[in-house]
Amino acid sequence: MAIEAIRGVKTLNQLGSHFGVHPVQIAHWRRAALEQMEEIFVDGRRRKDRAEEVEKEADKHGISKFLRKPVSLPVLRQAVQECLGR
Repeated sequence: MAIEAIRGVKTLNQLGSHFGVHPVQIAHWRRAALEQMEEIFVDGRRRKDRAEEVEKEADKHGISKFLRKPVSLPVLRQAVQECLGR
């Protein structure tokens, strides 16, 4: 959908009707795709460096275990509340 929105052949309203998604959501996806386009085509060494950076940041906040395996929403919600001190 984001690629279709980037191409601009159809309006966001037309795409929304076709795919059954709100046009504002498609606009958000288009913007995110355009902002992250550079990262998609970066060579593997830089991508690995970024992944390590993200993992170190997650370790710092005690949430790295959630990056490695699927987690249920209640467990994730509890972990976030604990991190926020609630």
